[in-house]
Amino acid sequence: MLIMLRNYWPYLSMHGATGSKLLQDWIARAAARAPQKAWVIAADDGRIVDYARLRDVAGRFAVWLGRSGIGPNDRVALLAENSIEQLLCYFSVMAAGATVCTVHVEMNRNQLGGILDRLKPKFILYQDGLRLDEALASAGAMNCHAETPAARATTSSSRRDNAR
Repeated sequence: MLIMLRNYWPYLSMHGATGSKLLQDWIARAAARAPQKAWVIAADDGRIVDYARLRDVAGRFAVWLGRSGIGPNDRVALLAENSIEQLLCYFSVMAAGATVCTVHVEMNRNQLGGILDRLKPKFILYQDGLRLDEALASAGAMNCHAETPAARATTSSSRRDNAR
């Protein structure tokens, strides 16, 4: 980490970017240099997110968070299994300037209510299908679920079936 920060020091002193602006600038520069270059590849199914997609998703989601009242240093709890979607949410929250509080649901399921009570997040992002209704009901924060690819496929085919 120190090496990375040391490498960014000339950039910081020249451009004055800090916090979420530094991350936004880094993503924009990477996307401009190599938009189709892989940012992350999923180990389980080989899905790829390139830098252009990271820029687009993180940018749109950060704007949406801002319009939803999430601003600098607001706490956003992220309850999800390790996945590309979780990474995209993580970077989007940071790009919005908010503080990401990741919670490993399976390890902390029995204490989740207490953890959320102590964190006092302004917003909770959670993965669809984790059976969190009881914990979320007592949290008292805005919340939104992030669908997994399997859930999106099921939802899409359900919508097509209902449209017929």
